Amino acid sequence: MIPYRYGELISQGQEQSSVRAQVRAGQLTLVRHGGYVAGEIAPRPEERHLALLRTTVPVLDEASVLSHGTAGLLWGLPVPGRLLTKVHTTRQGNSGGTVGRWLHSHRAGLSSADLAERDGLVVTSFVRIAGVYLVFSYLIVPAVCGALLSSRTAVRLAIGWGV
Repeated sequence: MIPYRYGELISQGQEQSSVRAQVRAGQLTLVRHGGYVAGEIAPRPEERHLALLRTTVPVLDEASVLSHGTAGLLWGLPVPGRLLTKVHTTRQGNSGGTVGRWLHSHRAGLSSADLAERDGLVVTSFVRIAGVYLVFSYLIVPAVCGALLSSRTAVRLAIGWGV
């Protein structure tokens, strides 16, 4: 999957009408504002997210690290589809993340131990991603099961601890 930015296509001598014609012919697929890939994208959410990722990376600054669902996908982990609608990044800091149409930028303290390289991209480490999955598996899922199965606090606790 070869990503193209609209500006690159124009600087290579293509006209705006030529880009539109290539999209209509299926030679290019518009993935995001100003971001295209050659050919068509498979309908699977993972494939669409990888196309979105490849067209978003060129506009990210050097301080951005791919994280959350995006990093999980690059590590080969199963990622819920709802986490694949935006590219997730993390930048150094305590607060001030932003959410846009194609990008969810988080803020957190990151050390060099939290970073790794995957497919030529800087991502949060597998250990950091696995920690999120563990918290979800051992804390969130049992609590939700208890809440769904009972309205009494003691029973909810018993179910949560038993799951």
